[in-house]
Amino acid sequence: MVLPLSKPIRGVDGSEIHEIPIAENSNVIIAIMASNIDPELWGDDAAEWKPTRWMSPLPESLTNANVPSVYANT
Repeated sequence: MVLPLSKPIRGVDGSEIHEIPIAENSNVIIAIMASNIDPELWGDDAAEWKPTRWMSPLPESLTNANVPSVYANT
């Protein structure tokens, strides 16, 4: 089985990795909460609590991310 990545990551040898092979019957744990502080989605200050973020339109990078959410970005 192969897990496709939404964007490539760089391996320790410098190569781009676009997918990760996973052995059958493996448990996979995904840290979906990490997307809440991802600078690529929220900007350089992603780790800062800023309630004002929700008082204006969300960044285009976030609205285009298609990240599943329990509350659908509310």
